[in-house]
Amino acid sequence: MDEATVEAPRRLLWGARRYAWLVVLAVIGPVALAVALSPRLVQDETYTARALVIASDLTIQAEQLARLAEAIFNGGEVAENAVQRSGLPFDPRTLIPHHAQLEPLEDNVLLQVVGRAGDPELASRTANGVAEALIDELNEPGPGVGTFEIQAAARPPAEPDPRPSPALVFAIAIVGGALLGAGTVGLIVAIRRPVLNAREASDSAGVGAIGALALPTRGAQLDPLRVHGLSALLKRVYPAGTGTQAFIAPRRGDRTRTRVSKLVTRGLARRGPVAYVPGAGERSEVEDLRDDPRIVVSESLAGGLLDERWPVVIDGPSAAGIDMPQFIPPDAGVVLVVGEGTPEGAVRQAAELFLPGELTGVIYIERLRWWRARRLRASRKPSRRPPEQQEGERDGSRGAEEHAGEGGASPSRSSEVDRPAPSRAETAYHRSQGREERGGP
Repeated sequence: MDEATVEAPRRLLWGARRYAWLVVLAVIGPVALAVALSPRLVQDETYTARALVIASDLTIQAEQLARLAEAIFNGGEVAENAVQRSGLPFDPRTLIPHHAQLEPLEDNVLLQVVGRAGDPELASRTANGVAEALIDELNEPGPGVGTFEIQAAARPPAEPDPRPSPALVFAIAIVGGALLGAGTVGLIVAIRRPVLNAREASDSAGVGAIGALALPTRGAQLDPLRVHGLSALLKRVYPAGTGTQAFIAPRRGDRTRTRVSKLVTRGLARRGPVAYVPGAGERSEVEDLRDDPRIVVSESLAGGLLDERWPVVIDGPSAAGIDMPQFIPPDAGVVLVVGEGTPEGAVRQAAELFLPGELTGVIYIERLRWWRARRLRASRKPSRRPPEQQEGERDGSRGAEEHAGEGGASPSRSSEVDRPAPSRAETAYHRSQGREERGGP
């Protein structure tokens, strides 16, 4: 089994989730039609009776008889004569074809007149009355065409006509709509060819994948400590802890790119000062970053305003907001952010703007479902301590460790990343573990 056959169901399932609204609309259409037709399905029972008219001494071909009889039957004279002679309770204008129809038998000298009504007696009377009126019209020209008479008069039917079950009609409408929606989604997926994993993103861009993150598409800011794989990704993007990286995205990927660049900025801020350069049109959406004293939001990189020892995050292809590669600082790396479902063509188009080797790599962003995204929301506000105080605390802790190393027990080394305080459940668990090791209460 080739790879395309294996990937097809997964792509179709992704398309069904992504375009669920389209599948719902495709189901609603046939169901609405079934609802509109439901009064006819539950209307009073209908009975059908048939009368046979035979032709003898024909002077025309049998196939010509069917066309001649149908023209006379629908001419209007037959309906008026049938209502007057047989006393049918119908309007002559609606008798044919609502209550009476002609069913010629091809290549035969027989004509079948069908009568329908809500009463079996009325159905047979309608069929016989219309058949007699038709015979009168056919015999009016004389024996030049032929002689017509009733071979078998209609009898009252014993049972009503079968009707489709409303439940069956609705089931067919739902299944048919679902198949139509699935077919439409499959066509869209085949045309768009969405990127659904890091390998596909890397192959489309022609560069290696730096990492992959699972993030919600919208909502409050995310806590970097709760995003799985972010710490490893930061080490790959900023291996020396400094440097400048510009985060770009294919068309229509600006929202995902901005969320990633802000998340990277918050993750770096856990370790020390970091500079963030917002993209064009996003200047008014960085207030959440300005609240953190460890993050310096700068409109540009000109003039040497930033400390060279700080990592710099540029959101967008240019600090000036111009979406062209030549406006990216020459010493900056370029990271392509590809969201789940981005068309392969859009990824290739974004990567083709750069020469080989200019792209640092690709970060793939998986769309995190809402039921998994709740635990990623920021659980506490960022620290408001100034960077100088944090640096002093780190220097003090290093001095204490050196002093303890010369004589005395070495205290545990604090992590570079601030950890949230343990919960009551975690504290109780660790205390119970300590009592078990000591062998006492």
